[in-house]
Amino acid sequence: MRRLLFLSVLLCAVHLMAQEPGGVTVSVSGLKVTGDLLVTLFDKSDGFPGDYKKARDSRSVKVTAATMSVLFDKLPAGTYAIAVLHDENGNAVVDTGAFGIPKEGIAVSNNITKFFRAPNFDEAKFAHDGKGRTLFIKIVY
Repeated sequence: MRRLLFLSVLLCAVHLMAQEPGGVTVSVSGLKVTGDLLVTLFDKSDGFPGDYKKARDSRSVKVTAATMSVLFDKLPAGTYAIAVLHDENGNAVVDTGAFGIPKEGIAVSNNITKFFRAPNFDEAKFAHDGKGRTLFIKIVY
């Protein structure tokens, strides 16, 4: 009887673990080794790419290498887009120069680069099937 109970508990645990969604690791390359890396995850177009307060989730890490990774763990299947800011001076905003051109590194998922406007959600979106995956993004200065 104990053996049957143990096997039942074990099978339930395995079943629950198998259904837990996988995460998305975001690997950002081409960084200058200074400041902070802000990575935001959006699940809708509202606020993308610049309003991190409207993001589903965000991560901030000190930049200690030319390539840095952050993990959005247990992310359910869905459509998402990533926006990245290399906040060199730590003020948590995109510093801009003439004509609104960013002075700091920026990037979005799918490595979309636009010169006269920010990429939109539809251009940067990707489908996540709920399994673990890694996105590779190159920062643009």
